[in-house]
Amino acid sequence: MFVTSVEKAEEVNEVYVQYFGDSKSTGVMVSVKELSKNALVEIEFIAFRSIA
Repeated sequence: MFVTSVEKAEEVNEVYVQYFGDSKSTGVMVSVKELSKNALVEIEFIAFRSIA
């Protein structure tokens, strides 16, 4: 996860939980100077679906 303000980490995490649940996924939060299209947060995902 890339954020333009690490000071808002708690707020970002609260919104994340609203959309993705309280999963204990492994991840990192990286503070960056700016993001594309003036976004405040950018999240990168890798999805996996087991075919059984």
